[in-house]
Order: sequence, then C-alpha cells, then structure tokens
Amino acid sequence: ILEWLMTIFSIVFALSLFILLPLGLTSWISNSDQHPMLYNMIAGVIRITIFLTYLFLISKTKDAKRLFEYHGAEHKVVYTFEHGDDLTIANSNQYPTQHPRCGTSFMFIIMIVAILTFMVIDTLFIQLFGEITLLNRLFMHILFIPLVSGIGYEILKFSSKYHNNIILKYLIKPGLWLQNITTSPPDDTQLE
Repeated sequence: ILEWLMTIFSIVFALSLFILLPLGLTSWISNSDQHPMLYNMIAGVIRITIFLTYLFLISKTKDAKRLFEYHGAEHKVVYTFEHGDDLTIANSNQYPTQHPRCGTSFMFIIMIVAILTFMVIDTLFIQLFGEITLLNRLFMHILFIPLVSGIGYEILKFSSKYHNNIILKYLIKPGLWLQNITTSPPDDTQLE
C-alpha cells in the first residue's frame, strides 16, 4: 500500500509542479487568460524555469551526482553498441555522455511541444465555448498530456534519425546542452 501511496503522491506532485503551478502563476501575474499564444508562452517559460531549477538543484546532491555518472556511462555504452564496436571500457570511453535520444532531451522537447500544442487547444476551446478558465485549462492540459508526449516522442525519434541534418543539428542542441547537467563522465567501474 505504501508503494501505491508514493506513486499517487509522485503523480500529484509532478502535476502540481509542472502544470498547476505554471498555469496558476501565469493567471496570477498576467492578464492573458483569453490570449492563448501569450498565456502559453508565459506558462511555458515558467515551466521550463521550474524544470531547469529542479535539475540544477538535484544535480548538487551527492546521490544525484553518482546517478548522473551512471547516466553518462549508459550513453557511452549505447553509443558503443550503436556503432557496432565491442562492448569494452576502452571503446565506450571514446564516446560522449550526451545522446540525442536521451530522456532529458525528450523532456525539453515535451516542454516546447506543450507550449505549441496548448496554444492550439486553448484557441479551439475559446472558439467553441467563448472563454477559458484556469480550471478548464488545467483539465484540458492534463487530458492532452498523452497527445503532447506522443508528438514529442515522434519529434525525438525523427531528430535522432536525422541528427546530421543542418537544421535538426541546431534544434537538438538545447537538449544536448541540458544533458551537461544530467550526465557526467563515468569511471571505469560504472562503464563496466
């Protein structure tokens, strides 16, 4: 039962931190509730700021530092496997800790996709019902999380497949830069 309670708490915490808080703050600090483009841009900037702050703060803890070294080891080994090299420590050490299909990049893509998708959803809602309230917006944004995640996943797959494309190279850079927080160079025992 404790596992269920922790799972429920984690879901509520994440929804509160990354959806309710940005939407509530945006409604409180701006007068843009009925302007989906501006509203979602402000909420998106707040959401990204919360995410970056969260990553930065946890990266300073001892346990997270060790975890991020293992994360770097994972990426190095994945690169080794993808390039068909023998899975040895020496071969893995030649690859970077940043990987284009990383979950950190995925989270950043999700946040950008959320801004754009929720602009469209909010605009349609306002056209259909005349106005949108914070409660309507909160419900709609939670309801459409799977859509946003699906679009983000397809973008991640596409950008990973064509990462040498000149345009996509620059579009995936923020996610790779963000991995400078969530990955660290591992030691040989972690690679092993």
